Amino acid sequence: MKTKKKVLMITWRDIKSPFSGGAENLSHHILKELKSKYDITVWSSAFPNCKRFEKIDGIQYIRMGSKKFNFIGPYNWRVYFTVFRYYWFTNKRNINFDVVIEQINNIPFLFSLYGKNKAFIYINQLCRENWFHQLPWVFAVLGYYIFEPVYLWLLRNKKVITISQSTKNDLLKFGFKEKNINIIPVAIDIKPIKNSKSLKKFKDFSLLSLGNIREMKRTLDQIKSFEIAKKTIPKLKLYIAGAPSGGYAAKVFDLIHRSVYKKDIVYLGSISKQQKIKIMQKCHCLLVTSIKEGWGLVVTEAASQGTPSIVYNVGGLRDSVKKNKTGLICDINTPENLAKNICKLYKNKSLYNKLQNNGLNWNRELTYNNSAKTFLEIIRHAPK
Repeated sequence: MKTKKKVLMITWRDIKSPFSGGAENLSHHILKELKSKYDITVWSSAFPNCKRFEKIDGIQYIRMGSKKFNFIGPYNWRVYFTVFRYYWFTNKRNINFDVVIEQINNIPFLFSLYGKNKAFIYINQLCRENWFHQLPWVFAVLGYYIFEPVYLWLLRNKKVITISQSTKNDLLKFGFKEKNINIIPVAIDIKPIKNSKSLKKFKDFSLLSLGNIREMKRTLDQIKSFEIAKKTIPKLKLYIAGAPSGGYAAKVFDLIHRSVYKKDIVYLGSISKQQKIKIMQKCHCLLVTSIKEGWGLVVTEAASQGTPSIVYNVGGLRDSVKKNKTGLICDINTPENLAKNICKLYKNKSLYNKLQNNGLNWNRELTYNNSAKTFLEIIRHAPK
């Protein structure tokens, strides 16, 4: 029997982490599709009550670092040092991997600079502007002008896997070679509806804001655009779903409370996957106004449920929306322009139907099998 090649993925958190998201979900499902051809191990960070060693769907997970969250929250920074120590003092003489994939989320492991095995870099997005929406300004300046440019310069000659043309363009600006950057399609784990005719939307035209309520998502802009559009569409409704985060969420709730249209704004709180699918199917349009994304996963999820999106023109969102084909992209990233597009979509039924049907057709192609096929073709040509 032919021995399987060994693949190692190094990542900051895994599919069972309390803070796992779309990136971890995509990685796990791709690896699950590849397990018939490879023996797969994942090194990731520990979390409270986790198992240090756990096999999930045939994939061996090894969790490192402290099981306690530290003073800066869920970001388990110890894992970066533990991976280095584990490689040199525990693993180095025992296991030799054929392919290594280092997944970067803001902070790199730099494994490809010290590991015996040369690694692929797997990066969904660069942090860039998000530094200023996640950290105090002093640390944000250091991250934006020094930390991120320096580590990207160190990795500029490595082979890269990413998920969008926007991230590829960002990497090219930092000296990465175009021939070394590979894009994989982003799958969704929600089954697309069969056709839009089966949908039962809310009686009144309804907008959906979906995702954690934090500064980098610019939820305030969505509420302001709703208030502007409401003057043209008197029966317009806004549904907001997502967990609140810190002081920014307090500003959002304060704006809702002070709004003259507050009776038409419904806050649903954190919702389950099934609740998310249901509200996507019921609402007419999704609003997404993030500062930056690697890929707007919620956009393609909504499209799979017959709900087109109106988005800001930023990295990741301009990739997950085909302009004027599956959704609308703002010309200017302001509440006023967002409101203008809301009214446009409300008034133009033929445009709405076109976006709805095109989005459905495109999303039927976004499967984990297709993502894994592209991923497999890339790692077959591992760095020498």
